[in-house]
Amino acid sequence: MPKLRFPLTITTVGEAIAVLDAVGSHVSYTYFEDEPIRRQSTKRVTKAEAVEIAQMIARALTESLAQPNAIKPGPP
Repeated sequence: MPKLRFPLTITTVGEAIAVLDAVGSHVSYTYFEDEPIRRQSTKRVTKAEAVEIAQMIARALTESLAQPNAIKPGPP
């Protein structure tokens, strides 16, 4: 697992909400679609839901920094 550099930021990248670390490396993408018919067919969330998910990801990663044993890497 690559080393994250804090603080994390949340930004819009095309049709996704991205979580970036301090040097701009992408940590995660959450894809959204605000048009209801397209959202149904692509099974994506709304932009507001994508922002909430990105915030949860950033919060979990930040909290894991405070508690180093909170997230344990799986087997290689």
